[in-house]
Amino acid sequence: MKGWVVLVFLVGMVCLWPWVLRAQEGGVVEGRIINGTAGGTVPPDLPVTLEVVRQRTLVDMRTATAGADGAFRFEGVPQGRDLAYLVSTSYQGVVYSAVAQGAQAWEQPIPLPIYEKTSGVEGVRVPSMTLVATGADARRRVLEFLHAVQVENSTDRTAVPDMQRLPRGVLRFGLPAEAQNLDVAATLPPGGEVVQGEQGFALTSAVPPGRYEVLYTYRVVYRGDALDFTLPVPLGAGVVRLMLPEDLAQVESPHLQGLEPATVGGRVYRLLEARGVPAGEVVSFRLVGLPQPPWFLAVVDTVSRPPWVVVVPGGVLGAVLLGVLVWAVRRSPQSPAGEG
Repeated sequence: MKGWVVLVFLVGMVCLWPWVLRAQEGGVVEGRIINGTAGGTVPPDLPVTLEVVRQRTLVDMRTATAGADGAFRFEGVPQGRDLAYLVSTSYQGVVYSAVAQGAQAWEQPIPLPIYEKTSGVEGVRVPSMTLVATGADARRRVLEFLHAVQVENSTDRTAVPDMQRLPRGVLRFGLPAEAQNLDVAATLPPGGEVVQGEQGFALTSAVPPGRYEVLYTYRVVYRGDALDFTLPVPLGAGVVRLMLPEDLAQVESPHLQGLEPATVGGRVYRLLEARGVPAGEVVSFRLVGLPQPPWFLAVVDTVSRPPWVVVVPGGVLGAVLLGVLVWAVRRSPQSPAGEG
């Protein structure tokens, strides 16, 4: 019986041995740099970097030099259908990249496009801008917002910021005057900076041909139960959308038209939009019925906020504190008889 087990094991190893060797030797990833600008050429000896990634973890990285025809080749590369293969190069100061997933990387060459540059962002447009109220802190009267902006360059040249023509020479995005704690992320090439101003911020990133996402979050502090919101749209937008949880507040706006509610992640959102917003215009709306802190916390906040906005007489404050104390005693468990 043991002999049969050994024989089956040896036959299995013989059949699997070529696959084991292939896994140890790795595969071949190759591709070609192409110039996507009409009349553009590919310079020789451009450096190419290959990064192999599994779920945001770098598995392998190596470099090569492209030939005179733009071709590049990497050998002994780890293979796996759960791996992503990112190739990149730098041309005229802009980083270009392309991604292949799993078997696509070794079954066919990866095209890596580069482009000639043009100064300024006149060829860049914003197909859509979506503003989402992602949360509210009633205790501190704080709203949290997320912007998802699509940026598109439909030309065959990379738009690079023109720092001599500020602010129109760079990508600009609007913010309400009350915005705090700005955080920005984008799928644009690396190397850009965020420059915040009075009515928003600018990105100094290059914009190659194609469509990209710019995401940014911030917080707004409100007073009372309403907030007047004015959003500049410096680049204009094909459509501006507002998504607001249905149980958060009511919306009043001269610019936004109401649509059917949308359900996202089990939560119902009010959905409003404005189409064809010209560059330099603003979109304004008013949120009414915002969440409020419990009454006793609101009184404490009012009294302790320097400088005092409302002065509460001592007798009234004492009655308030006594009421809170009575409420707390009634909520506490009864003590056993004879204690205290």
